Amino acid sequence: MKRFLFVIPLITFVALLLFPLPFRLPYVSLLLEGIFIFLFWKFRRPDFVTSLLITSTIIEIGGGIHSFVYFLYIPFAVVSIYTGDFNPIPGFVPLIHLFRGPSLLPVIILYGSIVPFYLLFTTREMRRKKLEEYVKALKQTPMSATDLEKSTIQKTIETGDAGIPMKLYDRYSQAIRELLGNLHNMVRPYSTVLFLRNKEDELFYLKFGKSEGRVVPDSVIEQGPLLYFMKGTEPLSIDAYSGGSRKLSYYDTDVPIKSLIAFPVIVEDVVEGILCLDSLEGSYFDFAKKTIARSVAMELEILISLYRFTQASMIEAFHFSIIHKLTGEIASKLEREEMFQSVFDALGEAYSDAYPVILLRTSGNFLVIEGDGRRYLKDISESIIQGAIKNNLILVKNNLRTEMKRPLIAKDERDFGAVSILFAPFRGHVDGGILLISDKRNRFNEKDSKVVSLIADVTDTALEKAALYEKEKMRAVMDGLTGVYNHRFFQEFLQKQMEKAEREGEVFSLLMIDIDHFKKFNDRYGHQTGDLVLKEVAMVIRDGLRASDIVARYGGEEFAVVLPNVDRDDAMVVAEKIRKQIEEHNIVQEYGKEVLHVTVSIGVATLTFGMTRDQLISEADRALYRAKGEGRNRVATIQIE
Repeated sequence: MKRFLFVIPLITFVALLLFPLPFRLPYVSLLLEGIFIFLFWKFRRPDFVTSLLITSTIIEIGGGIHSFVYFLYIPFAVVSIYTGDFNPIPGFVPLIHLFRGPSLLPVIILYGSIVPFYLLFTTREMRRKKLEEYVKALKQTPMSATDLEKSTIQKTIETGDAGIPMKLYDRYSQAIRELLGNLHNMVRPYSTVLFLRNKEDELFYLKFGKSEGRVVPDSVIEQGPLLYFMKGTEPLSIDAYSGGSRKLSYYDTDVPIKSLIAFPVIVEDVVEGILCLDSLEGSYFDFAKKTIARSVAMELEILISLYRFTQASMIEAFHFSIIHKLTGEIASKLEREEMFQSVFDALGEAYSDAYPVILLRTSGNFLVIEGDGRRYLKDISESIIQGAIKNNLILVKNNLRTEMKRPLIAKDERDFGAVSILFAPFRGHVDGGILLISDKRNRFNEKDSKVVSLIADVTDTALEKAALYEKEKMRAVMDGLTGVYNHRFFQEFLQKQMEKAEREGEVFSLLMIDIDHFKKFNDRYGHQTGDLVLKEVAMVIRDGLRASDIVARYGGEEFAVVLPNVDRDDAMVVAEKIRKQIEEHNIVQEYGKEVLHVTVSIGVATLTFGMTRDQLISEADRALYRAKGEGRNRVATIQIE
């Protein structure tokens, strides 16, 4: 019966469109809505077409395209896309409402909301499927003996040494632990656990976990919401969990879990693992936290896929251990520079006779990072690899000498001696890719393109994670209002700078800056204008400093500036320059024509031998009070005899 369930809402929907008047009686509308609510309850989760027709019928009862209920299609489409049920062809059913009267604006709003969301999710799904295709292709690609260290392989096979697979397993386990540890530290849930499927009984066992409490090692999922993944493949999110901690299988005590998220780890269309995070707070996992966890689930898919490569044979294990090692190293790193070094190390180990280059878009140009440490910005618009980046294609050329002369990277590039090249683009949200250059003909084959492309995918995922980390890191050290560093960062930086100065015999100075009469100004013009003044003053200070200097909001209307390698006399010059620039700066009110001006008082202190951080700050404060006591809008220092 469920197969033909769509007929009921279809007939009703058509009848409403063709014969609107009889169905507009209130009791008939209520009866129809009651029938469809009963259908939803009876059949739980109808298929997409049936659900769409039921939704369309309810919308038509509510007034159709001329009513606000028409936009119920938006949450319906979003949920369908997210769960994977959405079908683009039936997705044009909302256009049928135009039969009741032309009204294009609601249609434009509707599809303008749905289409970007659909493209975003289908792109991410395509990335995952392409990665799985690479996994399958790499398993089927024979390894050439010329690409491996023959003596090592031969010795391993002759002696029957099983050390290589064991070492790879150890690296695999370590990489997962570090990956989950980083995830736990970034999202800060109560527990982060990973279940893996056992091939013998097809059950999920807890293999890795980190918790603020205690989880049960090797626990098996036998009850509760995580049983969903025995058949389901979509992420699970519960904002108000009330089922009890014991039903999650990995607790043997009562823990007040209030919310949880879980992501399947899918390898070759099979759920091989479950990544689960829980919290003692309801609705704890917002979009950013879910995005980070989802990216880690994708990295786990890569890790498990790569580990399966290595199990195929000892030769494959030897070759792909390089990629596995890279993934493990990247999993433990959050800084881009460290990731780049790991990628270069892996490429050097796998292709020691080729020269590696990483390209990364930054603003309008590309940052070129060479394997020997050189880096520079280039316009690659007329290069060989520009088309590969633009069209997201792998590029292999094995005899550039026979082709029309074109720049490899940029017109003014140095001579790389390139004869063969292999370029694999990043396929995610990062523009760029990995380039290998060789001075030999026919150096790269199809197998190499798949291997380097997989390394590029691993790198791309890591760079996306690094971007999220950098964003969160900057948020933690920056003042949200003024955009300069916050008080905590200032204290940490000042301590490190003092230790460095004393260790290396350097000098540096500290400025304490206070906006004159700010409280009276705030009372007169209001807090909104007061916030504008703080932003403008911070901008003027920041723009007047060197790249090595830092400015921080010390508190309220007070700012602190650290000047490395600047003595007292030069610091006084810098302070006077800042004071004058602020005095002359025009502050234009956002909601008014009045141009405002403020002044600042600045205290200057310079580090002397044996001085502590608190003493340095105290001296700068005393100098600031002196400047205020002498009439404000001036620079002062405390002369040390």
